[in-house]
Amino acid sequence: MSARPRILVASADKSECDAISDWLLSDGLDPIPANGLTPAVRQLERAPFDAIIVAAEFAFSDVLRTTRRARQGRAPVIVLTADSTAEASAERFGFLSVGRPVERAMVMCSITMALVESRPVRRSARKPVVELEAVVQGMPAALVDVSPEGMRLHLPRDHRRALPPVFTVRVPMVGIGLSVQRCWLDTSVNHRTPQVAVCGVSLYDNAAVREQGWRRFVDVLPTRA
Repeated sequence: MSARPRILVASADKSECDAISDWLLSDGLDPIPANGLTPAVRQLERAPFDAIIVAAEFAFSDVLRTTRRARQGRAPVIVLTADSTAEASAERFGFLSVGRPVERAMVMCSITMALVESRPVRRSARKPVVELEAVVQGMPAALVDVSPEGMRLHLPRDHRRALPPVFTVRVPMVGIGLSVQRCWLDTSVNHRTPQVAVCGVSLYDNAAVREQGWRRFVDVLPTRA
């Protein structure tokens, strides 16, 4: 990695691209903005990058993926997502994802992790489980799948905007309480659960004993049939 890491910021949304570039620059990084797929591909062809931040609209395009593999194979990728479908695609490719609208804390946390690891943050496979009652920011929620590193939650749609970037999830039935970081929030309407928003979270800054307890809990939970 160079002394001043070069970060490609690729998004067709100029305001989003400019905001992320400003955040990176203020933290001593070297952002290279690209307002679209073609400019992003050209930048990837020109010089190496230490990390790539790219909008979901073209993160999975054949031309960008081919160019990245050929010219930037070691650079970790962070995908800007707005729904669970894009987040799942990012996970399938081994990319980290950051939910939209983007927030400085989430972007900077993700880029820091990616640069430190020198690769995308990879997560274990999720385990679907029978819904478990949970409490999030004092409101009722349900835990619907789990992994050693995080979980997916169903939240009341009318309370979804109350979520800060980092919050606590409690599972009263087993007495578990964990600090988590919001990775994405899907507010699209599902006809089967129209009153529910879906949120993916990862464990964040918990004591080692708490995270060990969570992993043991994940191990013993039966998979939903």
